[in-house]
Amino acid sequence: MRKIYAMIKLSIIIFLIGYLVVFICVVSIKHKSHLNAADAIIVLGAAAWGERPSPVFRNRIEYAIELYQNGLANNIIFTGGTPNKNYTSEGEVATKWAIDKNIPKIHIFTDKTSRNTYENLLHAKRIADKNNFKTFIIVSDPYHLTRAKIISLLLGMHVQVAATPYSNFDSSDWRARLKTYLKETNSIYVSVVYHYTHPYVSKDQLKKWF
Repeated sequence: MRKIYAMIKLSIIIFLIGYLVVFICVVSIKHKSHLNAADAIIVLGAAAWGERPSPVFRNRIEYAIELYQNGLANNIIFTGGTPNKNYTSEGEVATKWAIDKNIPKIHIFTDKTSRNTYENLLHAKRIADKNNFKTFIIVSDPYHLTRAKIISLLLGMHVQVAATPYSNFDSSDWRARLKTYLKETNSIYVSVVYHYTHPYVSKDQLKKWF
């Protein structure tokens, strides 16, 4: 019985240490000024308001356009579906925004069906595989990029992460930021477990556990 208690205690300690390490990683990612050239920029989806991106999504799109114009990549992959089939998908909203900013349509690739970060990257990888893209710059808000990097590594992708330099998140108060950091840390655990168990466990069930 003592061995069982010792194993439970050790498991809890390992979990808490792991949680703390992941939390620190989430908090510590900042805007990175130096990036190496890649085959494609992947923009992680965020809310779209009708035919327009939300401010958070717009910041991601604009930064991806800036990186493209600076020669960091020749292609952009926009990701994101929609909760309602009657709405325009996030990927399509982003694509239209970029085209209106004079990005050639031939250099834009669009995912229209993903509904979370894991699917954003999985669908982007499928697009990349079809077009022989091997290296990527992932664009999102700073707090989101630890999860994105972990998922991309699980998917076997060679990535750099680029935090938007003008994130709306930075202007929120410390309570809101802490809540977001904790939520993001939980989401990383869900994403990792889901990657290894999704043939057997649904994402909704995992969210209940976490």
